[in-house]
Amino acid sequence: MLGWWTIGTGINLTARLGGKGAGIFRMQQLGLPVPPAFVIGVSACLRYQKQGRDFLVNDLLSEVKQRMSELETASGKRFGDPAHPLLVSVRSGAPVSMPGMMDTVLNVGINAAVRKGIEAETGKPSFAWDCHRRLLEMLGETVFGISKPRFAAIRGDSGSYDWQQVVPRYEEEITRVASGSAYPQVVTDVEQQLLACVEAVLKSWKNERAVRYRKMYKIPDNLGTAVSVQSMVFGNLDQSSGTGVVFTRDPSSGAHELTGEYLVGYQGEEVVAGEAERISKPISMLGQEFPTIYRELTMICHFLEFVARDVQDIEFTFEKGKLYILQTRSAKCTPLASVRFLSEAVREGLISQEAALERAALIPKAALEAFLSQEVVKQNGTSWIFARGHGVTPRVARGQLVFSPVEAVEQAAKGYNVIMARETTSPDDIAGIETAVAIFTARGGPLSHAAVICREMGKPCVVGTGARIDRQSGTIVGEDERVVRRGDIVTVDGGSGLVWGGDTKTETRELDLGLVGWLQKILNRSLV
Repeated sequence: MLGWWTIGTGINLTARLGGKGAGIFRMQQLGLPVPPAFVIGVSACLRYQKQGRDFLVNDLLSEVKQRMSELETASGKRFGDPAHPLLVSVRSGAPVSMPGMMDTVLNVGINAAVRKGIEAETGKPSFAWDCHRRLLEMLGETVFGISKPRFAAIRGDSGSYDWQQVVPRYEEEITRVASGSAYPQVVTDVEQQLLACVEAVLKSWKNERAVRYRKMYKIPDNLGTAVSVQSMVFGNLDQSSGTGVVFTRDPSSGAHELTGEYLVGYQGEEVVAGEAERISKPISMLGQEFPTIYRELTMICHFLEFVARDVQDIEFTFEKGKLYILQTRSAKCTPLASVRFLSEAVREGLISQEAALERAALIPKAALEAFLSQEVVKQNGTSWIFARGHGVTPRVARGQLVFSPVEAVEQAAKGYNVIMARETTSPDDIAGIETAVAIFTARGGPLSHAAVICREMGKPCVVGTGARIDRQSGTIVGEDERVVRRGDIVTVDGGSGLVWGGDTKTETRELDLGLVGWLQKILNRSLV
């Protein structure tokens, strides 16, 4: 059934769904294991920008209720029912991919009664409390602007939390902040939760980081975002559950191999945010730990790449040993990885040479030239390895060390090249990422926020170095307890995954001879 503002299961209207929504429905049509979902179309976002909450209450709400009824039928669960609770995720999804720039809320539909129902249904009280606190943290931050430091202050800094003690304090804080809003009972009323989250995602089209990102990439402001509402599956249920992200080819090099990360016992946002307490595992280890899931995932990856005729960025969750695909979209690759894919896709018969050259023409020539002219760092007597992690983009940059987006913007305005170091980046760091010549982080893997954004920009980046960053003192302790300080000159080599201190020397990168012909055609000049 097609509504005016929403699209029901099985309707193929890609132009109305945004990237994530189109991926969900395409996979449903292909019979892949996708949790039930519906999508609020892009047109609803544009109408909301004009009419505000009147549109939500008078036009959109009735259709959302109808779609939720369809989700209940498809899942065999009921929204707000403690006996058979249905929880949903609410995610943004613009027609043009804007990684991390807009909002997501997971576990929508949980309150005290539903939490008790989840405890009874699963026999896992710790899981139920974990889901509840995650919802409150995301709800508070996304809908009501409660900061992460505020939540940290509420729960204390012990590092080991009793969520049964913390959750009531979270509820009290959100209730206080929400009391003067349109959603005063959001902590207890699951319908208010859902509508508040939908409105927050629609609003996020115009948040500061999304507007800045669109300016960076010259994306029109009038596109709007879709909103996908999807039945939750739980990677944090037990030790036979997990979540991950996988690329069908290496987005940095273009190598024809699955590249990704996963975590056991966590929910999806922690992989891409790089905020999990445990380090993500490489996707190759999934084959050893969960071979059946890995085989099924591999087949789905190959199938989706074949259908899309492009490298795919796929988010998945497995619950009690069963695999679910949450979304798929064309991957953000480095320029050289894009060229390698196109050349190999022609050889594999995936696309024609004419189509490949048409797509190659869209790769910015300046970005390719920058990669080809890039040098690589070589050790010498006046340089030393400060830290090592996952190299994201095979380029090198040297600059003055800063610790925050504000510092990056200030120092760059004075004419300095700056290297920004962060524990892990978030979408709120976009100004610093744009301004810095390179980034390195203490935590996160090759699919974390910093990696995805820097790879798209072609900006040198090393993630997951394990360095100990102290912003207050302006120092970082790295390998062999060596220390660098705010203002020191450091070098980031996104190819080798090394961060260097001292006076680095470089040498010219060797050209990939297998790509010379393609590169000459794209750049319209000789490379030999």
